Amino acid sequence: KLNALFREKKLVELLMSWVKQDVVFNGRTIKRSRGLPQGAAISPLLANLYLDEFDEALGDDFKLIRYADDFVVLCRSEETAKKALERAREALKPLALEIKPEKTEIVNFEHGFQYLGYLF
Repeated sequence: KLNALFREKKLVELLMSWVKQDVVFNGRTIKRSRGLPQGAAISPLLANLYLDEFDEALGDDFKLIRYADDFVVLCRSEETAKKALERAREALKPLALEIKPEKTEIVNFEHGFQYLGYLF
């Protein structure tokens, strides 16, 4: 995707070397195998570029709120929410991403829910 967006090969190489860089945490080096480094200034931009197709796949029919790879889909019924969940699963497959069942639930807005540490 980066090659398609940026014509400068050096820029793509620089971005990819940064993405693959090992992380040092509490004096230990952690080898990165996949994903973007969390907390880095450019990570949200790269996540948005990578997930653009996902946003388009859901955006026309559902109300999507997304920050990086965490998202909420607002629906008017449980049936619509189930359809949105299935559409999200299908849209993530070509991106080699999947929804984690332990982090996924369909809830009634009236009962509230948590998103990114906030209670709605």
